[in-house]
Amino acid sequence: MTKRDYIALKRILKHCNSIKYGVKKYQTSERNRDDDYMYLTFICKEIEDIGELTIHMSDEIRHSTDTIPWNLIRKTRNRFAHEYYYVDDEEIWNAVYNDIPPLIEFCVEAINNNKDFEITQKETDERLTERLSKVDEKNDYLDSLAAQNEKKDEHR
Repeated sequence: MTKRDYIALKRILKHCNSIKYGVKKYQTSERNRDDDYMYLTFICKEIEDIGELTIHMSDEIRHSTDTIPWNLIRKTRNRFAHEYYYVDDEEIWNAVYNDIPPLIEFCVEAINNNKDFEITQKETDERLTERLSKVDEKNDYLDSLAAQNEKKDEHR
């Protein structure tokens, strides 16, 4: 497993748990859940995000298990993203109740078996500080260009 796979699995797990939480929170009946457009949109978006993350995973992780249909997850993502008018509500709920639980199990096991990729909070903070510093540098540069342009405009 690569570090990229590890990060993708953590994010997939986050989306799976978001779906699980949403289902638990709303506890809608069969009839109401299908009528609630916002709820279905939320679920579809989470499934799309899961599918998007699988696109960037290594062959090693995709071939490491037969229990997770990685290609089908990607195809589902494409279907939900590009053919959403033709997605049947039952297709959504089938994914939620039949596909998400084994995906959660796989992600939890894979993450727990690869803790060496865990990023500490200190490393995260350092990376964020570095990125913000670069953004500040770019903003300073853009400000200086804007000031130069203003001076040129004043002289015209």
